[in-house]
Amino acid sequence: MGVQMGRERRVGEQRSAGRRRAGATSCLALAWLAASAVAGSAQIPEEFTNLRYFPQDITRDDLIDAMRTMSLDLGVRCQTCHVGSVDGTSFEGVDFASDESPRKVAAREMLSMVDRINAAVAELPDRGRARDLVSCKTCHAGAIRPQTLSQFLAARLESDGPESLEQAYADARRQLEWGRFDFREWELNLWGEELAGAGRVDEAIAVFELNRGHHPESASILTSLGALYERADRSEDAIATYERLLELQPQNVQVRARLDALRGREALPGA
Repeated sequence: MGVQMGRERRVGEQRSAGRRRAGATSCLALAWLAASAVAGSAQIPEEFTNLRYFPQDITRDDLIDAMRTMSLDLGVRCQTCHVGSVDGTSFEGVDFASDESPRKVAAREMLSMVDRINAAVAELPDRGRARDLVSCKTCHAGAIRPQTLSQFLAARLESDGPESLEQAYADARRQLEWGRFDFREWELNLWGEELAGAGRVDEAIAVFELNRGHHPESASILTSLGALYERADRSEDAIATYERLLELQPQNVQVRARLDALRGREALPGA
């Protein structure tokens, strides 16, 4: 019980700190409201009802700033979670108290999850500075659905086929400034291995070929790609790949043996 109370107290302190930070930036929230509001009654209300996560006594400015922060963290508008907007962009018709939207209900659960994570982190030794606490942005990084690069590409692969991967990769790289994706080679290497293990050899080849284009000196990619070409009975491609790999690793006897086998001759003595 004492540990639980301690965790709840820390979570409360974290929320209070967040509200203090929000108060310091409330002028930004008000400027955002001025830019977002439309004429007449299409405004954010002065009072809020049906608060289930935020404290009942939270100020209007603090709540608006918290909503604004989440909006930016996920790259969405208020109307993503709040239903009733007449045109999908203004606040006209929005029912802020309604729980009709599953996304609003999910958002409450996600906020509580963040509190639980931060409470657990607070129990760890040498946890670092208070700024190391997680937030929506830690995972979402400006995207409504947080994804790894392989998950992003997998969705395109399933919908548009292997020929779509190059364009999908380019689309992902255009989001570099958001820091959303890991473009190091192993992100796609592991996905390619997963596809290969599932017997989806042609798609695995497409993934490794894509990855090779961006990491041309990677021995790991070349090794996997050569083996996949062999599985696909693409001997010429396998030979070319292994030849390139030997240029990078001239003492690699396993690759030399595969080359000899593919060329239809036994390995030379001392190879």
